[in-house]
Amino acid sequence: MRMGDLDAPLVLDFLDHLETVRGNSARTRNARLAAIHSFMRYAAVRDPASLPVTGRVLAIPAKRFDRPVLGYLSREQVAAILAAPDRQGERPGPAPGRATAPRPMSSPAPDLTPPRRGASSRGKR
Repeated sequence: MRMGDLDAPLVLDFLDHLETVRGNSARTRNARLAAIHSFMRYAAVRDPASLPVTGRVLAIPAKRFDRPVLGYLSREQVAAILAAPDRQGERPGPAPGRATAPRPMSSPAPDLTPPRRGASSRGKR
């Protein structure tokens, strides 16, 4: 395949095929077109003789599409969220009313802080 074969009608047929036969959305079509545009910009720099072909392909615009409408919560949903208990400070543990196993008693933990270096209040040695 040569650059002359990749003319705008062939690219348009391919993009139409994506939508009609393969069932792709306009977003997918535009992603493929962006890749083709990228290649054509590269080809235009590497092969100046292909400028007429690349210019026609680069002139193909992206297809417009409707963006989904952003949904909002109803008053009832907002009220339900606000009425829910605040669990931010809760700790995981046994369910209320359930007995827990007694914890073994242990001696206090030893002081593991390293000795301080530098100035000392003991004086000269």
